[in-house]
Amino acid sequence: VSQSRYARIEEGKEKGFLREPKLGRIRYFSQDEYGSICNYLIQGTNGEAMKTALIEAHKYLKETGYGRILLTIHDQLVVSAHSHVAEVVKDRMVEIMRNSIGKFLDTVPGGATGKITKMFDK
Repeated sequence: VSQSRYARIEEGKEKGFLREPKLGRIRYFSQDEYGSICNYLIQGTNGEAMKTALIEAHKYLKETGYGRILLTIHDQLVVSAHSHVAEVVKDRMVEIMRNSIGKFLDTVPGGATGKITKMFDK
């Protein structure tokens, strides 16, 4: 049985920490950090999903030799890929991102989109 959001906020205020429900990461708070406690429930889940996606994306790109991860921006991956496989890489990255967030959501499916911004041929 999952706790309501309000019960989790009260738990964080009372105990001074919260444990992320899926992987168990702990974050400590002072009692006056109401906003941080509220935000942790969302940001902690997204952070774990992004780490999962980064691992899977890196594995895929390394195994195929199709490209590499350049950087992350909040909940986005920026990938450099060979132009002849750009569409395939984009589709796989979208799938990886959807699957990663989906592992942490119980009641709604994960969502992700992708786009190719520039293509350079050698």
